[in-house]
Amino acid sequence: MRSFVSLLAFTALAHAAPRPESVKYQILDSPPVKRDGCTPQPTTPNTYNVDLSSGNAFRNDGSICNVSMAAQTPSGYLQTFMELYSATSTYAYMGYMTVNTYAPSQCSAQCDSIDGCTSFNIFFERDPTLDPSTGCSNPPATANIKCTFWGIPIDAASATNTGQFRSSFEVAIAGSNGYVKLAPRTAPNYVGPSYLANAAINAPLDCNKQNSFLGSRTFNTGAFDARLCSSACDDTTAYNARHPPATGAPLKCVFFNTYMLFKNGVPYQQQCAMYTQAWNNTYATNTGYSSGSDVYTIRYSSTYYNPSYPCHPVCAVPSPSLSSTTAAAATSTVSTTYSTNTVTSTITVVSSSTVTLVPSAVSQTPI
Repeated sequence: MRSFVSLLAFTALAHAAPRPESVKYQILDSPPVKRDGCTPQPTTPNTYNVDLSSGNAFRNDGSICNVSMAAQTPSGYLQTFMELYSATSTYAYMGYMTVNTYAPSQCSAQCDSIDGCTSFNIFFERDPTLDPSTGCSNPPATANIKCTFWGIPIDAASATNTGQFRSSFEVAIAGSNGYVKLAPRTAPNYVGPSYLANAAINAPLDCNKQNSFLGSRTFNTGAFDARLCSSACDDTTAYNARHPPATGAPLKCVFFNTYMLFKNGVPYQQQCAMYTQAWNNTYATNTGYSSGSDVYTIRYSSTYYNPSYPCHPVCAVPSPSLSSTTAAAATSTVSTTYSTNTVTSTITVVSSSTVTLVPSAVSQTPI
């Protein structure tokens, strides 16, 4: 049995998202704003009378803790962390907005309106009322409540933005909660998703003793999206049809498993593992692996099936009239022909995408 967890082995992480504090006020995906010294900065009402006298006083204010701990999780979302002193900073940043009250439902409504938004982070941020500069190095503070939006699932490990100093003014963060959508996105022309949670498919050989794994593709920028995998699956089928093997039929991508690979607890990349047949949830036994000092884990795993094709191959059954020797030879012939097809198809995939085929080729220890 193959334990493939090539999963999302990225060449490089995407650039870190800009700190929410530095993005233009209440405008999503806006360009950087040029700051002029001591100019007024956007503010919102201090709705909860938060102590703004210093960064430490802000972080230790009891009202922030009370509000964030009591916040209701929006329908259709899962809370992944709460009451942190840091905000999410990872790839697939999709903008932010400020709100006057700490209400995750306002953030979820905005996330639902953004194509590809998978999760959001709501938090209090101690911001300056003037742009810190000569003559106003430590201006009066305001308490902004912000929602940042992300195209990948987030959890506590991605909350690495603890604030910063701007001149003598400390930007601080408190009451940080994170939420992820429960329902993965659908893919056109595919049935699914079938949710596997924190495990991926670890497929055995098929009924003809052949490997059904077609290869994998990885994505490390943009939103976590099953449609990336369905396109990759369809492209693989089309490519194999244009470059058929010398014998046998071109292999078709019938089924894929997509998930997020986390490296040492931090979102790493989206993985799309493609197969020539469908596998049910009982084969979801791959929970990750370790490589050296790094630990890779799987989360938000789902499978999808293209009903245009048979879900399983036709199994080669020897004829009862054949002798055992002849039957063995016939089975060997089928196996050899299919194996040749597999090699041909796999090579074509490797030439056009990031693929991980056999995990035993690298030093990996299942976890």
